[in-house]
Amino acid sequence: MGVYMDNMFPSFLYNFWKVIFQTLQKVTLFDILRTFIPYLKNSKYKYVFVELWVVLNVLISFISVIFIHNVTSDNFQLLKLILLVYGIYRVFEINITQLNLMLFSDGIGEVRSYKRTIILLLHNYVEIVLWFTLSYLYFSSEFKNVDTKSFVEIIYISLVTMASFQSALMPGTSMGYYLVSFQTVTGLLLTLISLARFIPLLANPKSIDRDESITNRDLEEYKHLCENLMNQVKKQDDYIKRLEEREKNIIAAIKEIEQSKRLTASAKESD
Repeated sequence: MGVYMDNMFPSFLYNFWKVIFQTLQKVTLFDILRTFIPYLKNSKYKYVFVELWVVLNVLISFISVIFIHNVTSDNFQLLKLILLVYGIYRVFEINITQLNLMLFSDGIGEVRSYKRTIILLLHNYVEIVLWFTLSYLYFSSEFKNVDTKSFVEIIYISLVTMASFQSALMPGTSMGYYLVSFQTVTGLLLTLISLARFIPLLANPKSIDRDESITNRDLEEYKHLCENLMNQVKKQDDYIKRLEEREKNIIAAIKEIEQSKRLTASAKESD
């Protein structure tokens, strides 16, 4: 009954956000490439394309951070802006893709390998750290202490902001606060996604207590066992009923034969 009611009245809120996030997914560069090049989506090399896409973007983010940090000439301001915009886009794409995979996927959720999924997610995590490092370097004037930090220190601060939701940077303007807040929210989101990916892979420790050692899988097995036993009992009951019916029919046939014999004997005596 519960399943029937759920099918009759689907969640409006879930469907609302599902439409939004799946629409956003379709405008990502990753999906656009796979749409115009179906070979990347339907061939046996689709997993290779995903891995190359992830690794390539990590390399781009790392090279971009080095470029922004070392090149101070104003002649490259347009290129720096393009790299910044692409970095913002990549953070957007990663968040949208991961949320769709975790919450709004129409499939069963099958993956090629759990280990592969975790490794790809860690690559995404590193890439986001690097893109925020780039944004801090680009908007260094929006912070009070970025100019005093070394290249490694900026990366470390970006990593700490993602992992601990706290930042050692001192925003001097609203833009600085927006950047730190955005990275904090992104870090929290990816942490939740990572936990959702990791926890199902952890092995449950066995308890000595028999009641605590019973898992959901055990309960399902017990349930199937009970159902099988009930089906067998039902089949046996049906078989017994058929035997009883057959016995009644045999007894009735014997009575008819005996009655027929008596009538035949009576007829002979009358003659």
